[in-house]
Amino acid sequence: MKELIRDYHMTDPELVLKSQDVDDSIDRDIAEFSTRGYTPAKKAAFELAITTFDGMPSDNYLLGQQEEKTQTKNTVRRACEKKINLVLTAVENVYGKNSAQYNLFTEDKSLSQLSDPQLLRYMEDFADSTNEHLGDLADEGVTAATVAELNSLRTDFNNALKAQRKAEKDRNTGNSNRIAAGNGLYKLLVKYCNTGKDIWYGVDESKYNDYVITESSSGNSNLFTGTVAGNTIVNVLNNSNSNYVIGKTLRLKNTTSGPAIGGLYFYGAMSAIDGWSGLGVNLNPGQETTFVLDAMNFRPFFNIQNQGPNDQTYEVEIL
Repeated sequence: MKELIRDYHMTDPELVLKSQDVDDSIDRDIAEFSTRGYTPAKKAAFELAITTFDGMPSDNYLLGQQEEKTQTKNTVRRACEKKINLVLTAVENVYGKNSAQYNLFTEDKSLSQLSDPQLLRYMEDFADSTNEHLGDLADEGVTAATVAELNSLRTDFNNALKAQRKAEKDRNTGNSNRIAAGNGLYKLLVKYCNTGKDIWYGVDESKYNDYVITESSSGNSNLFTGTVAGNTIVNVLNNSNSNYVIGKTLRLKNTTSGPAIGGLYFYGAMSAIDGWSGLGVNLNPGQETTFVLDAMNFRPFFNIQNQGPNDQTYEVEIL
């Protein structure tokens, strides 16, 4: 199964806060959004996506649960090894370390070298061997109660091991579910931000900026990354960014994993929603290039257009 990858390059809390902020902006601009097909049902779906994603357990929480179960398993394992060593000492005292009986109780590997499943299987045989030799081991304090303790510890170890495995699965499943929900929320956020920017472009700069999504990583404020949904356009740069000026060079990359239909067009435009007009470059997944914002290519906006039906991801860096 293909590993899910985040389509957004902001933290999960940042995605929630930006989505909540845009939801508030849409409420303010509901008269304009209503003319663009934004219905109460779409509002409810957007808000449900926000609250669902916000309510999901973080990886830190799931990791903590996993570490707690691992710690419990390790504690039980140490108790198992301690009880086994107690019996082995009795076996050595009665039969000697080089005896056939002693070999019956031991493995080729030391206890510490046995994996958890190997130790679990070994303990079953070990308890049976102990039970079979109780008559000889009684003088060393090994009794039927000792066998019962071995079996009880084996059960505890088995349960602790299953709990640890379940915590690992829960973490993997939780992360996958959270990434899928985050990607779904981000797709809606991009969609409604594109609508908001189109409504207020050239009308109200302050309201336009309320719908601008700025994603940066590695502390580099000149690096912008994100996702372009199938057959849509996103605006990455505009005159609200003081570094976006004529003469600058951009590093452009289609970071999509795997093949995609159509690739991505990177180009200057006169508005945030203008499609590709022939200027700029087309990059397929994995392709990267530099692009000079000279007099011919510079426009007030720098957009990316996805010509294919599937989501694609990008990097744009102002050098």
